Amino acid sequence: PGMDMSLFSRDLIAQSTAFSLSHNMFDGNLLLGICDKIAPGQLMGALAYGHLPTAFIPAGPMATGISNEEKVMIRQQHAAGELGKDSLQEMECRAYHSSGTCTFFGTANT
Repeated sequence: PGMDMSLFSRDLIAQSTAFSLSHNMFDGNLLLGICDKIAPGQLMGALAYGHLPTAFIPAGPMATGISNEEKVMIRQQHAAGELGKDSLQEMECRAYHSSGTCTFFGTANT
């Protein structure tokens, strides 16, 4: 069931991109994609207006602020009730602190 929403959000991004390009105001299109749903959604929307020159520039991988081992340890401690929500939030902010795709090098980086 979760995949249904994933595909819905990708299609919504495609429709938003196509709608934005439908105003005949642009000479070209620059797409800045960052994740598994945004990148294909933008490309699908841009293909609806194939007469416009389009460049797609992936944002590249996000630099991580802390090691995966530290992320796992803090998440486990939080799940066990040893750390509060504030500690978890602080770790998440340190872990994902720059632009780019997810740090796990998922399909957005292929």
